[in-house]
Order: sequence, then structure tokens, then C-alpha cells
Amino acid sequence: MKKILLVGALNEVIRSVNECLADQFQVQLCSLQLDNIKGMVKIYRPNLLIICQIGVDEIDPSIYEWLNLKADYIPTLIITSKEVWNALKAYCENRHYETLFRPITSQAIVMKCNALLTPDGESDSDKDNADESEMSSVKPDRIFHILVVDDNPMVLRNIKGILEKHYDVTLAKSGEAALALIEKKRPDLVLLDYLMPGMDGKETFDRILEMENGILLPVVFLTGVSEKQKILAVLKNRPAGYVLKPPDREKLVEEIERILSEYYNG
Repeated sequence: MKKILLVGALNEVIRSVNECLADQFQVQLCSLQLDNIKGMVKIYRPNLLIICQIGVDEIDPSIYEWLNLKADYIPTLIITSKEVWNALKAYCENRHYETLFRPITSQAIVMKCNALLTPDGESDSDKDNADESEMSSVKPDRIFHILVVDDNPMVLRNIKGILEKHYDVTLAKSGEAALALIEKKRPDLVLLDYLMPGMDGKETFDRILEMENGILLPVVFLTGVSEKQKILAVLKNRPAGYVLKPPDREKLVEEIERILSEYYNG
């Protein structure tokens, strides 16, 4: 499933856009702030970026300057009014942006997204097959070791059931136990619960970074909270990624494969 990063003010318009896309795409909401966009692009790796300028009082030129210089590889759709676009397009001259103007239907948004996400002459199934072929070509001739850290035994059992066919999986019920296991047998990747009693995910992550070679160890946060402030707190720690609980089987394996490929085959 293609990933869309939907950026804008968290108002009724953005919620309506999210609802019309959610059945066909994996959508992640993001506030219209440059630091948050940078973090989400790095961690979420969207296939398409949608910026909704509706309901936003001011234009932030720094967002478009960064997109022009650092994220020009991501197709970008701007949903706005013609009046705002007249003021905005001066910042968009260095790259191509697709636009949709109000009033706009849900069907038009979905059609535009499908057009941007499917290259000319290539079907979605062809692209999926190509992605699968590329992924299998970078898999190493070894089994990766994944450490899963969560204080909930049910979550640990669930994630182990998802991953044990693909990886060597070790479980830890606390941050303290995780650090001891890392010292004894260093894993290739850590899935770390963000909210835990005692040593929470942030403190555990900081301790991992302090350990020898810890900076090279990819850490993916597991979080069951969807509130904006909690997600932003995760991003500020600059992990390799994050996954919302309860994790979807395919999305979890896909995210782990991407990170392992980036860290160990890049």
C-alpha cells in the first residue's frame, strides 16, 4: 500500500481529505511545520506528499525552500485556493507541483493521487512486483536478530508471532533487561516500546546511544498513542522509524525490511 504524508492544519478539511484517502492508501498526518515535515519525511518515507494550505493564515516559505532542495524526489500535491496559489507559486518555481483548487470532490483527490503514484505505462501490480524483486535482491545470506522491548507480554507474543518466521527474535520486558541483552548479544535492530514503567523508551534509547557503537544500532519505536505531542516526541529522538500499536503484520515487516536494507546493505 502506497504511503501518503498529509500535511496541513488539523481542521475539518484535512480530516475529510484523510477519510477519502484512507481506504486506498496508508496516510500519516503531519502539522504544517518545517521541523515536523523533515522528521516525518525521514522516518515515514512517503511515496506522495500532500500539502493542504486551506485554513492556513500564512504561507511559510521555508517549507517550500526545503522541499525544492531536499525533497524534490517526492511528488507533491498542493490543495489550495486559486488566490493562495497566486501568492504561493513564487516559492514553487524550482520544481513541479501538482495542484487542486477548491471546491474539490473526494473522487478528484483520489484520482489525482493514483495518477501521481502510478508512473506512465506501469500498473500498480507491476510496481509492486518490481519493489518485491528489488527487496529480495538486497536480502543478505543471514538471519537478522531483532530485539523486541515491551512491558506487555501480549504485545511481545504478538510481535514475536509476526517476526519469528523472518528473523531471530529476542524479547525483553523492560528497558533495563533490553540493555543487558544488548551488551550480551548485540541485535541488528531494536523494536522499543515508547511508554513503559520505570525506564521508558526515551531513556532506554538514550542509553543505547551511549553504549559502544550504539549510534549504529537502528531503533524503531513502538507507540500505542496517536496524539500529536507523543508522535513529535518520538521524532525528536531521531530513531530509525516508528510503528503504531497494534502493528499491522505486513506494514511491520515492510518497515523492518526497509530499515535493515538501509543500515546493512546501503
